[in-house]
Amino acid sequence: MKRRKTLYKKLIMRELKTHHSLSAKELSSLLPKLDFSTIYRNLKRFVEDGILRAVNTGSESVSYEIAETKHDHFVCGSCERVKEIKIEASYLQKYLPRGYSINLGQNIIKGTCNKCS
Repeated sequence: MKRRKTLYKKLIMRELKTHHSLSAKELSSLLPKLDFSTIYRNLKRFVEDGILRAVNTGSESVSYEIAETKHDHFVCGSCERVKEIKIEASYLQKYLPRGYSINLGQNIIKGTCNKCS
């Protein structure tokens, strides 16, 4: 179904293009004039339409990012900031048991970011 391009959708996409990955709560703080339910509803529609991807980082909230490219994520255990990273399958493959394989673009690495260490 073709959806209308509203100002709210444009604002949400602008923030996601700028910050790479954001939760609904983070978007709400960046766009304080938008109602939280409006932000959440638009994020859900973007995911349904394949425009965004929901990234479950293991924390209480889900982060959203533009679904154009596959990549992995580093999540800070202190501030929960999410950073895009590229993991080389050949590097990790040698640590897996024989017959196991890796799905790149779905890995979450947790640790401490440079601001929290």
